[in-house]
Amino acid sequence: SNERIVMTWNHNSDRDHSDIITSYLEKFDLVFLDETGFLNLFHRVSINALRELKEEASRSASCLDSPMLDGFNDVFLQPVEFIPKYDHIISFKYPTFSNSS
Repeated sequence: SNERIVMTWNHNSDRDHSDIITSYLEKFDLVFLDETGFLNLFHRVSINALRELKEEASRSASCLDSPMLDGFNDVFLQPVEFIPKYDHIISFKYPTFSNSS
């Protein structure tokens, strides 16, 4: 994907982070720098994960804004099951070893 997203802190400082941002964009599709400009908080976040987050945030905002729904309860107090959210779940069981003689 050619999509790139950059988020930084704006402190109205004299410091120019463009060279740092350019170097991060060579390695990551998403860049969200901390205050120092040296830590990419989104280093393990994919574009697809960000899209999913945006979609869920939009649904939550719509639910909270709806006069027909109990938005707060629906968004914050109802448990969401993991299983129906995804098609496949893989679980690995590792053998345990005992140190008996």
